[in-house]
Amino acid sequence: YFATVQFTRPIRRLQEGAEVVAAGNFGHRLRTGTYDEIERLAEAFNRMAESLQDREARIRRHESELEDLVSERTRELSEEKGRLQAILDNVPSAFVMLDPDLTIRSASAAFERISGHALDQVRGMKCYDLLWDERACANCSAQRALQSGQIIAEVDQVAGQEGDARYLERVAIPIWVNGRIESVLEVITDVTERKRLEAQMIRTEKLAVVGEMASVIAHEVRNSL
Repeated sequence: YFATVQFTRPIRRLQEGAEVVAAGNFGHRLRTGTYDEIERLAEAFNRMAESLQDREARIRRHESELEDLVSERTRELSEEKGRLQAILDNVPSAFVMLDPDLTIRSASAAFERISGHALDQVRGMKCYDLLWDERACANCSAQRALQSGQIIAEVDQVAGQEGDARYLERVAIPIWVNGRIESVLEVITDVTERKRLEAQMIRTEKLAVVGEMASVIAHEVRNSL
């Protein structure tokens, strides 16, 4: 009986230690005190557990370094996105990202001023429900950019919120991903003031021409008289 107990007890300790290490406790060590082959087996098991513990420590160290790197990169990307968003929000032109079905995916702050709708309300809506009238939609630059795959630029006259005429310059840029058009970026600029200045300059030039012609006619008449 004592011989059996002396033989089975260290084996039971090996089994229990193996279960502890298998559960993830790589710091556990076996002690048999038999000074025979079983103890040498326990020492080999301890060396294996120590190797696993070192490997686990290296993995945790690498995980910590990777988490720090990811956190730093995420912070840099967030700052870069913030700077880019600040630039887009302060540009007078509106940037609108449209899906192939002309659903608004995102828009810059200027679109709120041009369309008169809050940005949190326009996402997911169709662009023609917010801004354009039938004349502009009949010759949709975004749709033409989707069909041709080329950049389309034009100036449309639309009705303002107060019924006055407005002029909007639209540049539709197709966005290619993996050989197909995934979306369209529209750059919208309110050029009403520019059109008014151009019309005023044209009227001024016409008045100058009329004045010059009147001066020539008056000179010829005066010579004849």
